[in-house]
This record gives sequence, structure tokens and C-alpha cells, in this order.
Amino acid sequence: DGQALTADTRYPALARLAITVQNAPGAPVVGAGVQTYDSVFSYFQDRGTTSGAGLVEAPQVVEGPVRIRVLQPGSTTQVLELATTQVTAADDGATVPIVVTPQSYTVALTGLITEADGLTPMNTFSVQLVRAIDETVLA
Repeated sequence: DGQALTADTRYPALARLAITVQNAPGAPVVGAGVQTYDSVFSYFQDRGTTSGAGLVEAPQVVEGPVRIRVLQPGSTTQVLELATTQVTAADDGATVPIVVTPQSYTVALTGLITEADGLTPMNTFSVQLVRAIDETVLA
């Protein structure tokens, strides 16, 4: 009817993540797959493979929480490390540096699998160490 309306809108910030994967001494991890999961996509997106400098750039990452999954070099399923970060409104149009350093753990598992009586050994079973977050069999 010819009336003018004013609408305030806000678009989420978009940033580029510069993800560097390095080992504990600081050397680059070359050939690791990198994936991100943000508030727009309901799945992990492949972002590429780390360069000789251990770097992958992920453009157009939307404002909000971001999960990063680093895969073992040469694998499309074995998770090397998981990390999280946050893209903020202040990051709009910027490149945000992220460093992911895969952790290593030493686990010693000892024990005896027994029948329900708690005494009779059961020698026909194997034990697997499974990471709960992604169900990767570690040993």
C-alpha cells in the first residue's frame, strides 16, 4: 500500500581458517586430511590435505563454533586429532590461524577376563581399545 518498512538484518561473519597441523616438537604434519563441521553444514566437510608446511586453508567458514577433524596422512577414516575453535563477528573477512597438535598417549592395559564366577580364565577373547568420540580402534 505504498508504505516504507525498515528491517534490520544481520548476516553471520565469514572467515578463512588457516589450519596448521604440527607434531609436538613443532614439525609440520604433511599429507593429513582436514575436515571442518560448522553451524551451517550438518556433516564434516573435506577441506584438503596439509601441504609441506602442514597447512590447509578453509574459506567461507561461518560464524559460530567449528569442529576440526584431522585424519592420519594417507587415510580417509583414521582420526589423528579433533579440535574446536570459534569464528566471531570480529573475524568477518579475516584469516584466522589455528594450530592443531595431535596428542599421543601411552596406555598400558593389564588384567584377566574371567567367567561370571570371577575365577575361571577365559582365554578365547580379545580386548580392543576404542576411542569413544569416533569409535576408532586404537589397539
